[in-house]
Amino acid sequence: MSAESSGPGGIPADGPAGDPHRDVTSPSTPTSPVRDNRLEGAYGRLLLAYPRHWRAEHEAALLATLLDAAEADGRGRPTLAEAADLVGNGLATRARPVIGWIPARARLAVATVALAAGGVLSAVMLTVAEQGPGPVWPFAPPDQPLSGARAPVGLGPLETDGLVVYLPWLVAFGAAALGLRRVARIAAVAVLPATAAVLTLSSVSRVQRPPLALLATLCLLALVVAVVWTAPAAPGRAEYRRPLAVTTLLITGWIPVVVLFYRVARLAGDLPTRQMVTGGYFHVYSLYYDLSESLPSAFLVAGLAMVVLSVFRPGWLAAFSVTGVAVSPLGFSRIRAYDDAAADHALMLGLFVFILVLLGVFDLQRAARRQAHHTTSTAAD
Repeated sequence: MSAESSGPGGIPADGPAGDPHRDVTSPSTPTSPVRDNRLEGAYGRLLLAYPRHWRAEHEAALLATLLDAAEADGRGRPTLAEAADLVGNGLATRARPVIGWIPARARLAVATVALAAGGVLSAVMLTVAEQGPGPVWPFAPPDQPLSGARAPVGLGPLETDGLVVYLPWLVAFGAAALGLRRVARIAAVAVLPATAAVLTLSSVSRVQRPPLALLATLCLLALVVAVVWTAPAAPGRAEYRRPLAVTTLLITGWIPVVVLFYRVARLAGDLPTRQMVTGGYFHVYSLYYDLSESLPSAFLVAGLAMVVLSVFRPGWLAAFSVTGVAVSPLGFSRIRAYDDAAADHALMLGLFVFILVLLGVFDLQRAARRQAHHTTSTAAD
């Protein structure tokens, strides 16, 4: 078994989550002194990610295995990889009654699109929004002075402390692009405590944080990756690396389309007062808000376009639908902040989200029926 597919203490990463009824063999009891209660408590807290019925059957044996491994390594605390594996597998086990019927290839498609969306969104926010308000590079010369005031306190030269959340997202995306599924999943799980740290820091200090809608979207996408990407049989790297590259290009290509749209509108006189592209988060004409306004609709259009593809490759329609629902907090936040007809437009966006949910459920059911038919045909042969 490769290191990439191994979980904490040598347990397969998809072992407990992949089969809740699997027996975990209890290791032999060592003759060492009494184990550190703090270490046992730390592992016990991580195991709370698993549902109660699973813990009642497997917790004692798994805990003994983890403690044996920690004692052999001379460690007094769980490693980051162990923590991410336990939390990710625990959440996957909790979600199994919901996602267990979804074919592995469909789950892989959902996680691939979520990875691409989270990676591109984090990269754009880090390179554009974090430059602060005013014209920004690469849409303006880097020596052009900013037109607005910066936030009271940022993180070094950055507008906010969003780097704490963007960094694990970029690690997850890069690891997935290199074929390191386990590393990508660990980094995706790390987005959740990173977001909690950002929220805590902003509540006890003057450090500016990214908008809540953006943090919520990145957390939802990270949960999709951590929970859904649990196919029992690890597919070949090419099975998701090529789709990941294509999806990333499609989502990245949407950014210049948005910029070009507002440039044409401005030159035509429809938006005479707006700047073409600005940085920051909290300005009505920032690139962040332009993307917030357009991304949910873009994923709806992509989902409708995938209706044809899903006839041959079921799962990809659901993938764009799930990601479209995950980015919808951006759209609702944009409408709430800067829309005179907020009620009507929020209702329209809610209708878009409802259509995406229906498309996703329809596609997943078709993928499940196709897999059941394939399994029946194989058994008959």
